[in-house]
Formats: sequence, C-alpha cells, structure tokens
Amino acid sequence: MTKRQFASGAKVMVKGTKETGTILGVDRETNRGYIEYSVRLDNPERFQVIPEKQMFEVKEIGDRIVTYPMPGDLVMIENSHDTLIANFSYGIIEGIIGEPQDEYLVCFNAYSTFRDTSVSASGGPAYMIHAKNLVDAKIARDWFFWKWKDMPRAGGGVPFKETCRIWFFDASKRGGAQ
Repeated sequence: MTKRQFASGAKVMVKGTKETGTILGVDRETNRGYIEYSVRLDNPERFQVIPEKQMFEVKEIGDRIVTYPMPGDLVMIENSHDTLIANFSYGIIEGIIGEPQDEYLVCFNAYSTFRDTSVSASGGPAYMIHAKNLVDAKIARDWFFWKWKDMPRAGGGVPFKETCRIWFFDASKRGGAQ
C-alpha cells in the first residue's frame, strides 16, 4: 500500500487553479500505486475525484488560506549584502501561476513585471531561493503588472494592479539563495 499524503479533512488546493476543497477520503489506489481522493470542492460546491499529484495541502489562519509561496507573490529581503539589492526591498517570484516549486527565481527591483498565465520580471538582479527559506509575513501590498491586451505587439501592453502576499527572506541564510 502506498503512503497517503492527505488525511481526511485536510484542506487542499488543486494545482494550476485557485480551487480549494476538503479531502473526504481515498477513492481508490491505482495499479501503479497512485492514490485518488474524493474531494469536496468549495466554490461552487461539488464533489470530484482528484489524483494526489494534482493537489497540495493548504492551511487556514483566521479567515484566509495560507498556502505556499507562489509565482506572483512578493519577497522582502533582509540582511542583504548585495550592493544591487537594498535591505527590505521587494522581489517578485517568477514562474507559472498556480504551480508551486521547491525553489523559485526571484527578481528584485524589477523594472517590468509581466503577469498572465505566468509571471516574468526583468530589470533587476535575481536569486534562486528555496521555498522552505521563505517565511509568510502575513501581510500584502499592491504591485503593478502588465499583460497583453489582445496579442503581442508594439504598444499592446495593459498595466494593472494586484494585491500580492509578502514573504520574508533572510539573505544571511546563503544556502537558500544563489
């Protein structure tokens, strides 16, 4: 029998989406050892069978869900000894929206930040940072992004503002950034 990743009652998020739900129990274990769970999804409420590898666990603090650092979140750096990155400056986590990773490319002092199905920043120094070294600041702030209005072309970018969760990174833990 394969080790189960989720217990009944665990809150989960479906990878690549913003859908959350609650694990009801194991639906079945496949011949290849994969586990599929019965999940009650929240909005709209419905029941679905979802493979284990397509979900990750989330935790609730008060009335908000705290998950895992994700592309589009901000990182505030502390103890920076990099001449290009001042203490307490912000970086943006790059990657595909809704897909958690073990480590992220974080671009600090970005001049331009693109966000659509993925996040890409340019114009500043970047570090690879392990997700385990990011601590939830439990605060958020507005950040400006841009995306294509309809198709990539000169003058086709549209700016917009979005509220982003902030994570702290202590740069004195050099094992987490390169």
